[in-house]
Amino acid sequence: MHYYAKPEAQAYVCEQAIRLHHEGWTNVDIAKHFNVHPNTVGKWH
Repeated sequence: MHYYAKPEAQAYVCEQAIRLHHEGWTNVDIAKHFNVHPNTVGKWH
């Protein structure tokens, strides 16, 4: 799992992941894009 040092950075990644999910990206694709586990992406939305 990738660690984001600043809470603002983590919030930004989460918001972007949600946006990508709404655009039709899969959790696996989003996870690869942000270098996190797909289960982590599932917790974001």
